[in-house]
Amino acid sequence: MPAARAGARGRDLASRSAVIKRFVQGRHPFPVKLSDLAAHLHISESRAGHAVREACGRPFIELLVEARLRTAVSLLNYTNRSVLEVATRSGFDSFLAGHVGGR
Repeated sequence: MPAARAGARGRDLASRSAVIKRFVQGRHPFPVKLSDLAAHLHISESRAGHAVREACGRPFIELLVEARLRTAVSLLNYTNRSVLEVATRSGFDSFLAGHVGGR
């Protein structure tokens, strides 16, 4: 691959990574799925999964859980909110409902 093209590809990946991370950061407190990101990017869900791994180096669910954990840690450290309220405000209430409710 020519150097100019490789540089453009790197910028494209950096740009795509920024878009994906902003999407996750803005939506993590709410129920969100890979299909939502796919719709946002105007691509298929399968392609979105590949795009996330390519641009960010890990799967969508890891980015989502990481954003939720950062929010939860911050709320636990700097507020007097209950654990349940922290879970709700950081997006874990919908995550837990989907996993616990399905048992």
